[in-house]
Amino acid sequence: LAVELTSLGAAVDSITLNDPRYPEIGQRGTPLTLVGHDAGLIKTLATQIPDIDRQLGDENLESLHWALTAASESSATFQFEAPDGGLRVTKTYWLDPQERPGDVDAISFRDAQSAGYQLHLSVKIENLSREAKTLEYSLQGPVGLPLEDPDNASKYNDIRLGFLRDGGSVDHSTFTAAEAAQEFHAAVKNNDFNLIEVWKRPIQYIGVDTRYFAALVHPVGDQLTSPTIHSSRAVVAAERKEDRFADVSVLLTSSDRQLGSVDAADGSSVLEDEFILYAGPKREELLQPLEAASILDYGWFAPLVRLMLLILHSLHEMGLSYGLAIIGLTCLVRAGMIPLTRHQAKSMDKMKELQPKIKVLHEKYKKDPSSLSPEEMRQMQEVNFKMFAGCLPLFLQMPIFIALYHSLQISVDLRMAPFHLFGNWIDNLAAPAAMFQRGFAIPFVGWTTFNLLPILSIVLMQANQKLTMPPPADEEQAMQYRMMNIMMYVMVVFFYRVPVGLCFYFIVSSVWGTTERSLMKRFASAAPPAGA
Repeated sequence: LAVELTSLGAAVDSITLNDPRYPEIGQRGTPLTLVGHDAGLIKTLATQIPDIDRQLGDENLESLHWALTAASESSATFQFEAPDGGLRVTKTYWLDPQERPGDVDAISFRDAQSAGYQLHLSVKIENLSREAKTLEYSLQGPVGLPLEDPDNASKYNDIRLGFLRDGGSVDHSTFTAAEAAQEFHAAVKNNDFNLIEVWKRPIQYIGVDTRYFAALVHPVGDQLTSPTIHSSRAVVAAERKEDRFADVSVLLTSSDRQLGSVDAADGSSVLEDEFILYAGPKREELLQPLEAASILDYGWFAPLVRLMLLILHSLHEMGLSYGLAIIGLTCLVRAGMIPLTRHQAKSMDKMKELQPKIKVLHEKYKKDPSSLSPEEMRQMQEVNFKMFAGCLPLFLQMPIFIALYHSLQISVDLRMAPFHLFGNWIDNLAAPAAMFQRGFAIPFVGWTTFNLLPILSIVLMQANQKLTMPPPADEEQAMQYRMMNIMMYVMVVFFYRVPVGLCFYFIVSSVWGTTERSLMKRFASAAPPAGA
């Protein structure tokens, strides 16, 4: 981490990741600013203390400069004393540098050391008066996480909460930016900020996450018996054109704390709390020490998503780019489905043989439709044709499509993974690939770029469908086929913004299916007749 602090409020101005694998979207070579990406008035880990703020008139602890009393490459200490001399606040930030053993490569070390992505904060409040005091303070959560490619994303910046239960287990919850923005608008409209939900459960972690990164605050210490934070709530740091795009954060408020007088011999005149701010990629090994690995949302097909990622990472470790790894994954999936596709091909051949007989039946029972279906079923049973056998490979691939889509949405390794085999225009496998900007938006759908791969995917899927489907037996079936063709083109609307990696899967799968079907036909025609 590269952490930039500011004396204004003794807060975090920005946190930048120095790993070259995590650049800014569309700006290779520029390190990603994970916290404080969009400069705003609210600063991360800024502190409010009502007892002091009341003495500052129109100012507060967030708008005044604190004294920098100590600093080094990995730590800094700020101090502020109340105007009446009754309280002194000290905030100390520090990083814990990690030394890499010589026998461990840099990437493996970075991806296993959660401490390398942790900023520590100590908040110390001293009572300098001769009277005991009761006070509370608030701490601002992480602000300014980048909202990457919002027009094509399926996830935006969300508030993530991990509440402790008796026994030490953690309840994981999500509060979306849209929910936070709607509560904020209702509170402003009614001039009643009590409408904003307040969470009062002990906290294991709380913060904000994006598709691939997270910034989470973890109070240090036993939060079940002596909770540092009494309550927390959502904060809208910046509004956007849509509620779901809002920049959200959280505000943490401490429990009421008793401070003895400055003369107290038992040390009760001082309180000191410690927090850890995790700011880094969403990797299980890095999130596990905070018990926050559940913010990685694998979806309904979690085991399959994990398997997809295992295969992709294994192929990548063998020297393949992630683009080639997706192609390799597709080939492995299609190779494993060869028995099913052979069965599908045989079913389609049986259907083609049945077509003349079905056509005769349609003519014969033109005036008696109720007798047509039983006769059709009898003909199919005679040749052991199963209606849905041809659809089975497609149904079996649907979970794989969904699992691969989730993999592209959550794997930080696939973020900004390029594929330059066909030129430099494919720069991010986890996002749509625009060949060029149109300069205008297409009405109703709002497309401003030309994305070739989704169109190519649908064209190849249609070609593969024509190869496998039997010719229509009558005008009604021909109409059904025409409707299917139209639906194929309608699918372009839904597929136009899918990630490049998923397009690769569709394209390679369609090419494989077409080639496989052609080879099966060739081998079938070359085989000697049965009994020869």
